[in-house]
Amino acid sequence: MKMTLVVLLLFLGITAVAGGIGLTTNSMGIPKEWLSKSPFPDFTIPGLILLLIVGGSSLLAAFLQIKKHKYAIEASVTAGFGILIWIFTELMLIPHTSFLQVIYFSLGILILILSMLQLKRNAHK
Repeated sequence: MKMTLVVLLLFLGITAVAGGIGLTTNSMGIPKEWLSKSPFPDFTIPGLILLLIVGGSSLLAAFLQIKKHKYAIEASVTAGFGILIWIFTELMLIPHTSFLQVIYFSLGILILILSMLQLKRNAHK
């Protein structure tokens, strides 16, 4: 279970970092018009949020899980909620939907479930 959680966190972290770089460099070809109902003039700030906060928290959580750090579960829960917040915000601000939103939302839920199971297992030790 822990290894699955680490793999999911690494996947989320690596893809969020890549997506954040793609957004900040505008190399993904996403039209700026998609941001017309958002407070952002371009994808720089959303890209940095995706890269640093979503990607960074996921990679940190994976690292803490590997090191069996006392805050590993809390970091994993933070990463799980982080991607859920990202997806909810994206759905509210951008008029375009994608199957990736379903995948990453499901990934966030799965990370939270595995984190809660890990917490429950640790409480019984």
